[in-house]
Amino acid sequence: MKNLQLTHNSLGFEIIRELTNQNTSLQSTYSSCITIGYVVSGAKNIYFNGKQTTIVANNLFILGIGTHYEEDIVSEDGTFEQISFQIAPQRLQQVLFSLSVNFGISLPAKSKYSSIFDSRFSVIPADEQLHNLFASINNVSQYTDTIKRIKLNELIYLLATSGNDTIKEMLLRYSDSKTARFIATIHENIFENITLQALAAKTNCSLTTFKKNFNLIFGASPRRWITEQRLDMSKFLLQSIE
Repeated sequence: MKNLQLTHNSLGFEIIRELTNQNTSLQSTYSSCITIGYVVSGAKNIYFNGKQTTIVANNLFILGIGTHYEEDIVSEDGTFEQISFQIAPQRLQQVLFSLSVNFGISLPAKSKYSSIFDSRFSVIPADEQLHNLFASINNVSQYTDTIKRIKLNELIYLLATSGNDTIKEMLLRYSDSKTARFIATIHENIFENITLQALAAKTNCSLTTFKKNFNLIFGASPRRWITEQRLDMSKFLLQSIE
């Protein structure tokens, strides 16, 4: 399993440029941060909630905390390239607060398109400004922390001022560190042999409060949702050995 975490990163985010000339096999990926990625060349297949979505070049995707399954497909010229920002919830909160203070940007408390928070995956075509931002990113390993912060602020500014309410809601909700911790705890334990009472204790909630919060965030009862996630994992394991 690929594991994306920022525990030792003092910036609270990282910019990663991936380049390969071979298709990658289907792999399970767990992330404790928010990933905002841009496919430069080739295509990326992401399997989430039992469905496959293909992200082609010049498209942007946002993935929230949790487990998903992915594979990278090279283009006709034999390359796959992706640039991604991996952002801790607390860092995202800081950036949104800074944009609010300095530019008066505010996000809606609730999207009119979704009442369920755990729509952890979204894809949007990159407009000219987003395309230019990612096209300007190169030699990431040589970037100073200041340059990285400027790039992150620009990215979140462009997304926060876009007309996409679903993206705005994802940014707002994942900047809530308390909610993000609740979600991370669930995803870290759903494949373990654990009771609901023990899972509730890990989130510092009573069982009643846990079930209420769970339903508000995931749009389903804990037992039903966890069963669906385990079925997805079983399907992945079957596909990966074919």
